[in-house]
Amino acid sequence: MNIQKNQHWVPKFYLKQFSTPETRCGKNPQVWIFDKETDSAPSLVNVKIVCAKRYLYSPTNGNGNGERDLLLEKKLGRLESALAKEWPSLANECIYISKDDPLRKGISLFVSTMILRHPDTRTELEDTHQKMIKLVNDVPDINFISAFELNGVEHKFDIDDWCKFKNRTKNNHHKFFTDYIQSNVIDIAERLLKKRWSIIFSEKQLFITSDKPVSICHLTKNNFRVDFGLGTHGSFVIFPISPNRILVMDDRHDEPAWQYYSPNDNCFGFYNLHIWKNSSRFMISSRDINEVLKEIVNEVEGD
Repeated sequence: MNIQKNQHWVPKFYLKQFSTPETRCGKNPQVWIFDKETDSAPSLVNVKIVCAKRYLYSPTNGNGNGERDLLLEKKLGRLESALAKEWPSLANECIYISKDDPLRKGISLFVSTMILRHPDTRTELEDTHQKMIKLVNDVPDINFISAFELNGVEHKFDIDDWCKFKNRTKNNHHKFFTDYIQSNVIDIAERLLKKRWSIIFSEKQLFITSDKPVSICHLTKNNFRVDFGLGTHGSFVIFPISPNRILVMDDRHDEPAWQYYSPNDNCFGFYNLHIWKNSSRFMISSRDINEVLKEIVNEVEGD
C-alpha cells in the first residue's frame, strides 16, 4: 500500500482553517508562518509542508526489510478524517455540544493526540532516557538495584532489560515514541473530558495558532503561566480551533458548560500572546504576522 511519507503533527484539515481567506477554499491553502528561531521575515506557505516530518509515526518494523509500522498513522488518519467533517461547523458556527455527545469525545481524543504527537515529545523521551542511563551509571554496583520509582510507580530492575534499554537504537527510540502516544492518549483524553468546556469567539478573524497548538496554563495571582500539568488543580487548556474560535477547558464547574464568550476588543492579544509563548518554533496565522506581533507587544507592554 502507499505510505504517506510526509506525516503531519498538526493536521492539514486543521491548518486549513488558519489559511488566508483568499486561499482557504482553493486546492492549495496557505498560511502565514513566523519562525522564532531565525531572523527571516514572515512567509506565506502551503499547509502541505507545515508541521510535517518524514515517517514521523511510522518506524521500521525492525525485520531488516525496511517495512514501516503503519498502526499509529492509520489510527491518526481515521480520527482526523472523522473530525475533518465536523470542523468547519465547530470553527465558524455557534453549535451546542452536550456532555455526552460523541463529538465531544472525539475532540477530546484529538486534543490529547495534539499534546502527545509533537516531535518535541520524542526529544523529551530521549532526554529522559539519557538521564536514566547517567543515573544508573553513577551507581557503584547496579547489581544492588532491585527496583526504581518513576512518576510514583515502582518498577522492578532487571539487568537484561536494562542492557536492552541502555542500548536502544534510533529506531527503538522511534518505536518507543509511537508506543508512548498510544499508551497515554486515552488517559489524557479522559482528563480533558472532566473539565468544563467553553468557547471564546470573535466575529473577526483574530486568533492565531502555532506548531504546538495546545497550551496547558494556570492563572495564579495575575501570573499567567504555561508550565503546569493537567493534574494541577486550576489548570486549564487553550486550544485555538480557528481564527474565530478558541476552545477553553477549565475547572470552573460552578459556571455553566459550553458557553460562547465574546472577549473585549483588546483581549484577543492576551490569548495570542500565550499561544505564541507555548509554541515550539512557529507562529501560524491567517493574517499579517506583523499586525499580530504589534498586538502581542501591546499586550506585553500593557502588563
